[in-house]
Amino acid sequence: MSNTSVIDNEDSNYHTKMKVENDIKKYFPELMVECMTAFETIELINCFISLMEQRNSNLIKVTSVIPAQIPHVKLPPMPFISLLENSYKYCNSYKSKSYIYIEFIFNETFLNCVIRNSRFTIDKKCNNEQSNISLNNIKESLSLLYKDNFQINIFDKESEFEVNLKIPI
Repeated sequence: MSNTSVIDNEDSNYHTKMKVENDIKKYFPELMVECMTAFETIELINCFISLMEQRNSNLIKVTSVIPAQIPHVKLPPMPFISLLENSYKYCNSYKSKSYIYIEFIFNETFLNCVIRNSRFTIDKKCNNEQSNISLNNIKESLSLLYKDNFQINIFDKESEFEVNLKIPI
């Protein structure tokens, strides 16, 4: 009887993974263009989070704060996906609880996005070098999209890493 529940649980995980992968593939052609609707971008980010949760099980607690009303504007999905990927890469600790927090705040002219994650000091120098490369690539992409009309602030603390991104909408 316990084998049946294990098979059912594995089957459920498999179907969840397949659904998430199919959702991401659904948007893959859209990723090749600069922007997609804010709703589609946030839906893609949620799919990415679901996929990463499947990979990381209960190791990382993810909190996403998304407004009930999403404006009808275009957003580039890749900077957000890249920042989240960076968060997943560097927040995980197999000894302590890890977390990622993402929040979208829309106003009339800008989107403010806050991404915060736990940080552990193991091999900090190596992590910093790799993370800096990723962040520099993200900054270059944002420069191509927005010229100088964006802000990215990075707060690298001992136990937490935070990125605040402000882009025009």
